[in-house]
Amino acid sequence: ATAVRGDGVPDPTRADAGALPRGVGSSTRPRVGTDDVTSTSSTSSSTETRMTENKTAPPNSEPEPKTRPGAVMWFRQDLRLHDNQAFHAAVKAAKKTGGSVLCVFIWSEEEEGDDDASWRPGDASRVWLGHALDALDRDLRRRYGGGGDGVGLTYMRGTHADALQLALDACDASVVFASERFEPAAVANDAKTLFTLSESNASLRLMPGHLLFDPRLTKIDMANEKYFFGTLMPYVHAVEKTNNKPGAPKP
Repeated sequence: ATAVRGDGVPDPTRADAGALPRGVGSSTRPRVGTDDVTSTSSTSSSTETRMTENKTAPPNSEPEPKTRPGAVMWFRQDLRLHDNQAFHAAVKAAKKTGGSVLCVFIWSEEEEGDDDASWRPGDASRVWLGHALDALDRDLRRRYGGGGDGVGLTYMRGTHADALQLALDACDASVVFASERFEPAAVANDAKTLFTLSESNASLRLMPGHLLFDPRLTKIDMANEKYFFGTLMPYVHAVEKTNNKPGAPKP
């Protein structure tokens, strides 16, 4: 199946926020490792095995919270596997608990932009996005699926919170990993998404991603600068004061 439509828009028919992603299962997830995959072909039996009630618990005691071993990797700007801390953290978390990783991309134009201005991608951006997503899907299949048709990127359409909740349920997970965004509207949207997920005991973990420096740590003092705002040097001087140098790619 193709990852995008001819116009470069992620195909919304692959999945939506009204039903589980089509074909979601062990065949559509990038596997963590040959021996670390929790198969979904026998969901009921594996669930019973992982969630066996504590036989030693005292009578009338509340059962301990059940751990969901999977992880969701939400790809946004960093459409690559190398130098992607969020992806690395998702794989590491799933390996630790014996779960699997479901990689998703969510098409939600309504959540891209401010109230008075939209950041929805134009025609050229859609073409680029389609090719970038297709390349990421191929990388996932080649590296984790042996080149097969089942393992790759899962495309979803709908609000971020609704789509992520479906993804979490599909791979038996309670945590979403993603690269952090710093645009004010994106920060507000992530906060809203996190609040919605927290109502079902799920979490959103944001990791450093596409920026060399954290803009929250960089303060430009224009009163002491001799350059016009918008030139490079005021920013360079501000970064130097933080002693925060970009490290090597992780991983």
